[in-house]
Amino acid sequence: MWLLHALPPWISHGGPRTDLRHPGHSNIVSVADIGADEFVDADADNVADHWEILCFAAITNTDGTADADTDQLNDRGEYEQATDPHDGDTDNDGWTDGAEVLSYGTDPRNSDTDGDGIIDGDEGLCGTDPTNSSSVFAVFEPPAGTPTQFELAWPSVSGRCYAVDRSTNLLSGFVALTSNLVATPQTNSFLDSSVPGPGPYLYRVHVALDDDGDGIPNYADPE
Repeated sequence: MWLLHALPPWISHGGPRTDLRHPGHSNIVSVADIGADEFVDADADNVADHWEILCFAAITNTDGTADADTDQLNDRGEYEQATDPHDGDTDNDGWTDGAEVLSYGTDPRNSDTDGDGIIDGDEGLCGTDPTNSSSVFAVFEPPAGTPTQFELAWPSVSGRCYAVDRSTNLLSGFVALTSNLVATPQTNSFLDSSVPGPGPYLYRVHVALDDDGDGIPNYADPE
């Protein structure tokens, strides 16, 4: 993405000016250039006038320092990041645009920054790195079990709690085996000692935020 500032040396060397950020936009039609639009900022707030008009109807409705969607990324930051200044979570990944840009270093326009199939907000919940595709929340390769018990282990981080379910058939749903497992970083484990037979069995592990480390998820903790 390129945006030329005022009075570039290419003026009058081609057709009507076209803004590279917003194809089809032309703010000066009386002078021709090579097809690139200079940066027009009549109110000197370092935000292009055409963007202010597009998003706020007039260049006087924002000076770039306000935060229309209260996501901690001001309007100038929204302009620079090409995010929606009226949507606190442009990519709908569970993290605000401000948090992604200012705290996590993720892409506020891409719900899955590292392309590993897990959206950034869910990676934050699991405690994995949303900028590293090899950082994933998954059950480790289990040790050999017995006909009556099976052990699962997974990566864990502080401030979380876990629950484990089991199923013999996805169509019949899961049965809860345990819940409120307090995090024991860097690994949590659970021994299923109620295996009724040779299987096969399907397991799933839930993770929830638990700020006080009492094993009760934040959403269910009265404190």
